[in-house]
Amino acid sequence: MIKRLNTIVCTMLCLFAGTSEALAGGSQPAEPGNTKHFVWPKIEPIRMDGPLAPPPVTGKTYYVATNGNDSTGDGSLAKPWRKIQHGMNQLHPGDCLMVRRGTYKEHSLKFKRSGNAENFITVRAYPGEQVIIDVQKKWGSAFNMWDKSEQHHVVVRGFSFRNMGPLHGGVFPAVKIWKPGNHHIWVTECDLIGGGNLAQIQVGAP
Repeated sequence: MIKRLNTIVCTMLCLFAGTSEALAGGSQPAEPGNTKHFVWPKIEPIRMDGPLAPPPVTGKTYYVATNGNDSTGDGSLAKPWRKIQHGMNQLHPGDCLMVRRGTYKEHSLKFKRSGNAENFITVRAYPGEQVIIDVQKKWGSAFNMWDKSEQHHVVVRGFSFRNMGPLHGGVFPAVKIWKPGNHHIWVTECDLIGGGNLAQIQVGAP
């Protein structure tokens, strides 16, 4: 079974005007049986005439490929890096990491740096090529935006995810977004191979 995400999944801050401080300071009661999480302010739907285009790349473009090398590569199309995480570690605001076709056995990918309102950081599959991120049923999501780090103004685009790890009787979502410090995150044009959820968005405090 393949689930396809054609539209953009954003954190709440990308959908309404607000600040992480406002979210963190909310006092809306938790749902019954849940004493640890809250959401603030209330989420209101926004009418759109069509899908939004992800923010443009304003900086440099680097490459990762299954035949690349993290030690001798320079991130160019001719000499790509090997690991997605290694490539993500090199990115600065405005930069883009293009991942060439193939299967990458990685999980808990994190953005080392965040972008800003004018310069998003993008990690995406190379146009027209299938890129599979195989988590190998390990603990954690493919893209991890739920720990103590703050990751914002970033784009995840065009990946297929499979073999998500176990979580409380179910499975981890491919992209998990949590904590008020993680905001302005775009997830678009992604596939999920097998069961589970493509993305889970939570705003609150543990």
